Amino acid sequence: MINSEHVIDKIEKIMSLIVPEIDTPWDYGVGFPLFYAEIQLIMVIKANEGANAGSLARAIQVTSGAVSQIAGKLLKKGLIESYRMPDNRKEVFFRLTKTGEKVYRDHQKHINKTGNSFIEYLNGLNQKEINTIYNFLDLWIQGVTDFYKPVRKH
Repeated sequence: MINSEHVIDKIEKIMSLIVPEIDTPWDYGVGFPLFYAEIQLIMVIKANEGANAGSLARAIQVTSGAVSQIAGKLLKKGLIESYRMPDNRKEVFFRLTKTGEKVYRDHQKHINKTGNSFIEYLNGLNQKEINTIYNFLDLWIQGVTDFYKPVRKH
């Protein structure tokens, strides 16, 4: 019979697979590797077109300084461009370049390909089972947040 210890073992296995991937650069066929933080910002810029750096920072729960640092790398790589609004010269905004759009599309294809099996599985569940999984994931997110909060520098 599966018990709570088995579930914890599975969570630890998932974490052991995910954590190294965050530090591993990926090749999206653009001639240079991209790290998780860079891909994450590309995805958020695409999803929040017209958002300023502060809004992007809130969307991925990092500081505006972190967004500026990652954006600087993406600017140098030619994946994004910065601009200012004619009526707002103070704030900086970002948009994807054609190469950035290619990276976005390729990453989206990867997500869709790997996510389809999860979607198919979830579609076969009833509402109570989905709610249980959803509530468990919320608890997991809170647990991970609480675990890392004391060691994060602000």
